[in-house]
Amino acid sequence: MADQHSGNHSGNEVQLGAQGRVMSPAEQRLQDRFRSIPEDVNLVQELLDERDEEAGREAAED
Repeated sequence: MADQHSGNHSGNEVQLGAQGRVMSPAEQRLQDRFRSIPEDVNLVQELLDERDEEAGREAAED
């Protein structure tokens, strides 16, 4: 956070997102990490499907 009076900075940066929303460096890293995933891929649904498959395998073992 910047000290508005002395001009000193703590080293934290913020960036503005597409709609002018303030983004922290962590948010920017997350966006960079997932940018290569196609828009038509639903990661939530893929995770749910994987969990259902694993539950099915576990049930079959019992």
